[in-house]
Amino acid sequence: AGASVLRAVMPFQVSFKSLLELRIQRQRVTSLPNCLGTLRKVQVLDLTGNLLCELPESVGGMRALRELFVSGNALTTLPNELAQLRSFKVLAAQGNAFGQLPEVVSRCSRLTHLRFGAQSVPERAINRRNAVAT
Repeated sequence: AGASVLRAVMPFQVSFKSLLELRIQRQRVTSLPNCLGTLRKVQVLDLTGNLLCELPESVGGMRALRELFVSGNALTTLPNELAQLRSFKVLAAQGNAFGQLPEVVSRCSRLTHLRFGAQSVPERAINRRNAVAT
């Protein structure tokens, strides 16, 4: 079901030039196309409750991205390109397969809210003001 949702939506990304939010929740999505990065005005990307093992590096092209919700997937890491996003402030990533807090999170200099759970992460490792470990 999830793959068909993306196949139906992504070929038309050119017509979504003004799209501000993209929410694909609990659709059993297993992968995302690289053209996701062409959605440059998207501020909120919510992929909660899918079957994602990775996010494409092209997420770094989503220049307006402020909030990323990837809780309840099977992620083991996050793309380094997230650190390049100047507006990126909120990351919700609880309930994934991270062995530890991904290193890229420490380089997201404008991150103000972090939800990271089901793993035990010492607060000093987060090294972020206003971060919340759940």
